[in-house]
Amino acid sequence: MKFTVTWRKEVEDDLARIWLTAMDQQAFADATNAIDQQLKRDPYRNAKQVGGDTWAIIAGPLRVQYRIRGHDCSVDVLQIDLLDLP
Repeated sequence: MKFTVTWRKEVEDDLARIWLTAMDQQAFADATNAIDQQLKRDPYRNAKQVGGDTWAIIAGPLRVQYRIRGHDCSVDVLQIDLLDLP
């Protein structure tokens, strides 16, 4: 089963802002693509429930929070954060 992934406008704006300031824009793009593909395939896999119906997944330097609507096989991306990695 494939899920439809929708990124909120605010999250897309955050993505653009982070990408513009990223030290390694390719790593950022790779992480974003990995997250999008994971959410399309199986948003429950490698994810942590962070409250109610909100889940989070980490890929590379990014953490994304999202809501899964299983009844219509969709995922709404709510927030993206750049992690402070050592």
